[in-house]
Amino acid sequence: MPDSPNHPDAGAAAYEEAVAALRTSGPPLKLAHTVRHLADIYRRAGDQGRAERCYDESLDLYRSHPEARPLDFANALRGAALLQELIGKPQQAAQLWRQAEALYRETNVDAGVEEATRHLARLGVTTSAASP
Repeated sequence: MPDSPNHPDAGAAAYEEAVAALRTSGPPLKLAHTVRHLADIYRRAGDQGRAERCYDESLDLYRSHPEARPLDFANALRGAALLQELIGKPQQAAQLWRQAEALYRETNVDAGVEEATRHLARLGVTTSAASP
């Protein structure tokens, strides 16, 4: 359900409908995943308040379900970290990037580890390749 180049709100509307349906009868991890995608849409559209609320909800859902796939959780952390950087909250961003980096490392997603490491370096945080 990506945004249409001519109608960026089309993707948001579709995801908003999906989120509403999942809130009433969907599995929590599917809701977490869908809310995260909605947050990504809001972040890209510059709607930082809505994006932050969605990322918070998504992360809460992932944290409360230990059976969540680590890569899905890492991707939600990544989006939230990008938003925190965007809104000028470097400490919160660094905390989220550290968590994302650990999960990307755990799941052997080198591109995710490299991205997190770059962002942490920009934020003045060093990482260790040996860290979990």
